[in-house]
Amino acid sequence: MLIPDYDNDKFLYKVKKWGELNPDIRLLMYTDHTKEMKEVIPYHFSVIIMVREYLEFTQKLGWLKFFGKVDKYSVTHTDEESIIEVNYEDNIKVKYVVVESNTSQNKSSEGDHKILMNKKKKE
Repeated sequence: MLIPDYDNDKFLYKVKKWGELNPDIRLLMYTDHTKEMKEVIPYHFSVIIMVREYLEFTQKLGWLKFFGKVDKYSVTHTDEESIIEVNYEDNIKVKYVVVESNTSQNKSSEGDHKILMNKKKKE
C-alpha cells in the first residue's frame, strides 16, 4: 500500500469545495487509488466530473490549478468524455474524467467510485 506524503483528505476536500462552489458541476465521484493494495499505481486519484457544459471544462483548464501547482498534464478526447491526466508538483497524480450530465455514461460510471458531491437537478 502506498503511503502518500500529502493529505488525501485535504485534496478531496478541495475537490468537493470546488464542486459545491461551481454551479456548472452536477456530480463528483472519486476513487482513492492509494488505498489499493498495489505497489505501482498510475494515479493517486481518479475523479469523474459531470458538468452541464462540457467544453467549459475541457478547453479552459485553469481550474486544474485550484488543487495544486501543475507540473504537467495531457488531455485525451473521446466521443463522450475527456480524460485529463495531471501531475502536480507535490507528486499527486490525478486522472479527471469530464462528461456532460446528459450523456448515457452518467448512469453507468459509478463502478468503484464514491460520490463526493451530488447536486440534485432542479426541474
